[in-house]
Amino acid sequence: MKFMQSLKDFAADGLRTLCLAYGVIAEEEYHAWIEQYKEVSIQDYDKKMDRVS
Repeated sequence: MKFMQSLKDFAADGLRTLCLAYGVIAEEEYHAWIEQYKEVSIQDYDKKMDRVS
């Protein structure tokens, strides 16, 4: 794939890259994902805040 090779070449040259993608998912799948995301994002919240404050 030319796209993947280009990303590898950029990385090898020390260049920063940002690659975005999207997809359409069912509402139920989103709700299941967001609950997991929220759970992970609050784990060790106090420790994370201590590191950035």
